[in-house]
Amino acid sequence: TVSVGEVVSDNFTVYQYAVLSATFTIVDANGDAVDVSGKTIVLRIYRLNTDTVLSTLDGAEVIIGGDSSNTVTVTGTDQYTQAAGTFGYVLWNTTDDTVLAKGQMTVKEVPDSA
Repeated sequence: TVSVGEVVSDNFTVYQYAVLSATFTIVDANGDAVDVSGKTIVLRIYRLNTDTVLSTLDGAEVIIGGDSSNTVTVTGTDQYTQAAGTFGYVLWNTTDDTVLAKGQMTVKEVPDSA
């Protein structure tokens, strides 16, 4: 769960060579749902300490849902999890130019299934 306004870090873990999947629940400072339906939401993954953007997930990779249209589910293919390590991410509402979530995404090393 993340709040709109001052955004605190929210970290998550995925596994190398697996589908990237993360779900964010967007609420305001009072804990009330923030409706993001009709907004363009993107997830940018970047290299820590350099801010170099490595990947952007958008379009069909970002689904808005939930009873209050405040749940954002980001799903990407394993192309986003090829390298193990810790990366930064920012979940942007590009319609309103606001940050909805930020933090670190850790890709844990595991053997490939192939």
